[in-house]
Amino acid sequence: KAEAQDFSDALAAAKRTGVRVRKQSSQTLQAFGLEYREKYASIELAPTTLDVQRSLWNAHVLPELGDHRLSRLANEPELVQEFKASLVAKGVGDGSIAKTLAILSAVFNKAVEWNRMASNPAAAVRKPSQKRRRPMLVPAPATVEALRMAVPRDRDQWLISLLAYAGLRPGEALALQRSDLGARSISVTKAISLGTEKDTKTGKDRVVPLLAPLADDLSGVPSGLIFPRPDGEPWADHDYRNWRERVWQAACQAVGIGTITVTQIDGRTKRSYVGPRPYDLRHAFASLMFHEQRNPLEIAEFMGHDPQVLFRTYAHVIAELRGALPIAAEDQIGEAKRATFVQRSRGTAPRHQQQRAK
Repeated sequence: KAEAQDFSDALAAAKRTGVRVRKQSSQTLQAFGLEYREKYASIELAPTTLDVQRSLWNAHVLPELGDHRLSRLANEPELVQEFKASLVAKGVGDGSIAKTLAILSAVFNKAVEWNRMASNPAAAVRKPSQKRRRPMLVPAPATVEALRMAVPRDRDQWLISLLAYAGLRPGEALALQRSDLGARSISVTKAISLGTEKDTKTGKDRVVPLLAPLADDLSGVPSGLIFPRPDGEPWADHDYRNWRERVWQAACQAVGIGTITVTQIDGRTKRSYVGPRPYDLRHAFASLMFHEQRNPLEIAEFMGHDPQVLFRTYAHVIAELRGALPIAAEDQIGEAKRATFVQRSRGTAPRHQQQRAK
């Protein structure tokens, strides 16, 4: 009755002022969440993003807020603040809390846009700061070359080279066709996510320089998709996960930059890994470009970054190189390749590199 009276009063005021009044919806957040997913999220968002949203929504939002009506949430925004406090009390990590609140705010924004709520009750709730928990790893060309020598197949080497010497994201590298490789550049126009081709992360195409050492590494790639499954289709999510665990992590352990621990717990085998991720190779390319003293705006374009993100992510690299003389990326990579070749020739390279050379 009170809500009806408030709405009636608002209508009367609207007639005098000409301002449109948004009707408060009696729909529950759970019901609207299903509508949001069907009409918007499943169409506009990437599959991986949808999986993250579904997991956090089901784990945190629905148990505490799902039965509340949108009208109540709009009129009592403190409920969202209490929801955040509840997550903190349960020991949910800052990263998960921030993502959950961001998802909730996005859903509320759609509710406002679709005239179900007058305002977003999550807009004023402060999200926890998401500080970088793990230090950024920037593999030097010598480390990249050691990793290349530690993997079993040419395609494994190609993937490592593309990540480290072109700065591609793993999904972008897996979507590459031979025709995307020019004489001096690489066209990055798509990515693979969960086995499906989609746009790049930013939705924008870009062109990355094809450094001469990288062109040599890729000289043997076949026509068509560079990284196909046996059936010719792009890698599915489990294909990449298997490669990351069986090939990448094993290579990192072999060159001494990662560790794999296998333990038995309650009769079950648990495998844990500590070390760099394939994505970290992307930082190697950014570092090479900074060593060349390229224009930061140009580097941001190569990386598919917003300039502000670039400065924030690589602030320590920029600070360390201030006042240093420029070094060509191709010279750094070439020197690392020559050193690796000399080690193998003399038999002083680690055993795994000698075996790979044979």
